[in-house]
Amino acid sequence: MPGNLMQPTIDLSNCDKEPIHIPGKIQSHGFLFAVNDTDFVVTHISRNVSDVLSINGEDFLDQPFADLENVLSGKGNTANITQALTKIKDSADIINPIKITIDGDLYNLIISHNEQKFLLEFEHSPAYAAELELQRVIGKSFSEIISGVNTSELLSRAAQHVKQLIGYDRVMIYQFNTDGHGEVIAEAKNDQIESLMNLHFPASDIPRQARELYKKQLTRIIADVNDNTADVISFETEPLDMSCSELRAVSPVHIQYLKNMHVQASFSISLMRGDHLWGLIACHSDTPKFIDYSSRQASKLVGKILSYSYDFIKQSEERDNQKDYIITQEKLFSQLRESRDIADALTNQAITLKDVIDCSGAAFVIDDQVHLKGNTPAEAEVRELIKWLAASNSGPIYCTSELSAHFEPASSYKDSASGLLATAISKERGEYIMWFRPEIVQQKIWAGDPQKPADISTDGTLTISPRTSFASWSQMIKGSSKDWMKVEEEFAQKILSEIISSINQRAAETRLLNEKLKTAYEELDKFSYTISHDLKNPLAVIKSYSEILEYNKTLDDRSKTIVKKILASAVKMNHLINEVLKYSKIGRENVNYSMVKMEPLLAELQADLPVGLNVTNLDFNIAGTPNVYGDPTMILQVFTNLLSNAIKYSSKTEKPEVSIGGNDDGAEIIYTIIDNGIGIDPSSHSRIFDLFLRLHPVSEFEGTGVGLAIVKRMIEKHKGRIWLESEPGKGSRFYVAFPKPDNLN
Repeated sequence: MPGNLMQPTIDLSNCDKEPIHIPGKIQSHGFLFAVNDTDFVVTHISRNVSDVLSINGEDFLDQPFADLENVLSGKGNTANITQALTKIKDSADIINPIKITIDGDLYNLIISHNEQKFLLEFEHSPAYAAELELQRVIGKSFSEIISGVNTSELLSRAAQHVKQLIGYDRVMIYQFNTDGHGEVIAEAKNDQIESLMNLHFPASDIPRQARELYKKQLTRIIADVNDNTADVISFETEPLDMSCSELRAVSPVHIQYLKNMHVQASFSISLMRGDHLWGLIACHSDTPKFIDYSSRQASKLVGKILSYSYDFIKQSEERDNQKDYIITQEKLFSQLRESRDIADALTNQAITLKDVIDCSGAAFVIDDQVHLKGNTPAEAEVRELIKWLAASNSGPIYCTSELSAHFEPASSYKDSASGLLATAISKERGEYIMWFRPEIVQQKIWAGDPQKPADISTDGTLTISPRTSFASWSQMIKGSSKDWMKVEEEFAQKILSEIISSINQRAAETRLLNEKLKTAYEELDKFSYTISHDLKNPLAVIKSYSEILEYNKTLDDRSKTIVKKILASAVKMNHLINEVLKYSKIGRENVNYSMVKMEPLLAELQADLPVGLNVTNLDFNIAGTPNVYGDPTMILQVFTNLLSNAIKYSSKTEKPEVSIGGNDDGAEIIYTIIDNGIGIDPSSHSRIFDLFLRLHPVSEFEGTGVGLAIVKRMIEKHKGRIWLESEPGKGSRFYVAFPKPDNLN
């Protein structure tokens, strides 16, 4: 025997998952067949088919549809349904309805396709003359609806015309909030009915899965809440997906809900914005009332026209209200184009980010700097908010009027940021533009208590029981701000685009400048090398003649002293030229990488440097010596210079101490050189590696001021790092890091 779908128990844990798309029943104002889309074999039949065709439906299950079509032909039908199904199968183009005659009565055959099956649904059809009259009324309605000059008038006219079209007692325009709850924003009703205008309804009244079905089936008729539904029978174990069905039966919870509202029939029209369901035209009748397919299709068209017109007028209204902000934005963009400093242009000039969107405060975060204007959270709170935004899956624009409901820490600063409109310049870098709105305590009037009650069944299950009271119920809403408008989101996107354009333009200018600097730097390098090289020849001549004069017996003592000074200066100049040549040469040399064994290298320096620098009482210690991947000659020079400096600048202490040790942190080899010498003032740390910089007179410590510049350049050639920690009188600690082979790229 064919089976029926068993209704699951609906409780608080699964109310939002109630399988309303597979009820296993249809409303009795029509009948249904389902056939495979490959071979047209009948898989499902509604039991009430026997009332119209005088057949036993079970006899036709798992049989070719042609058998049923023969029955229909015997009842006076002349339409070729099988041919229509074949065309649909080949072209996927369904043209509904198909007119069918059964025993002299006119029917609409509505075909839909879902999950490898065709659904064939038969409903009574009005006479041809009635359809012509419907088309005339619809044409007149369209022109009158869209003649509304504002959204309020548009919605009101649409509700009035739908009421005239279908003859229901109440027609409401019902708008969904972001959290799923709804509000009646327009209404047309009979005088004796109590108004529901501006009342709010909880999301549980139209749960998530119902809203999803409203996207697939743009009209939904419940002709009689007391209808004796008809079972859909089948030999298949899988229930029939009726998401696109016109006749699909109704959830018992929703039926009871309508009865509690004293509604006997309902009809709804989906209001779509793209693939987003933003509202419904919800219609209620105090008596059972069927609406034929053609009227429902006409109503669907009303819904589409209303959605398009509503969007157009609403955006026009928003733009009219935002005209001053548009002018202000253009002024801000002019500032941005003229200024070299983006942050200054957006936060410190006559027009700021706070002025271009209706807000109480704004934040601009770039290059790890937080710039605040107006009433905003504190800097630390903004940084935490950015971390949360960057970690979320939000798109380029994040918009909410209830920030603390999504980010609990925001409850502590709801007076400045209950509303947030944010757009990301770079999520990875934590760079954002943010606008804030403060909390506005609002009164929301609900149609009854929004908390859906539950009854305790005999088995202890909490079973959903639809609300029985729809009396006005007031609630004070806290933690929310004034809603952001769609046009403001568009403004945010436009401002973001302008800022990114400015950033890219400045980046291009910087790249060009860097290229010019690089060229100039290379040319200066060549110039330094050439000049230094050319100076060596005349300097050698001066040195040679000075040495000759030094041994001249005829010179008096004063002349000999002058010659010695000339000779000493020539030696110093020659040493300085050699250092400059060495510095220039580094820029042109390639790094010949190999693994440098540090233990013997440092041991040799430990033995040689104190002797060369004539420091006899030095305490020189070597700790860890991990090998370094680099150019052996350059590595030797780096550590020679650093250790020479450490020894030299600690040599005048009572007990000179120098130590060196290295460690492997996984990505780099880091060496630390420590001395107990004279130290360096922190104000000079950033300049210590500059060429020719000397912090002490030559009379105190010999040197050219080139050594650390050479060290830094060699380390940069290795894509490494160098930094220091030092204070006057407390010695110095230099760090040098070399990347390991796998981390060089």
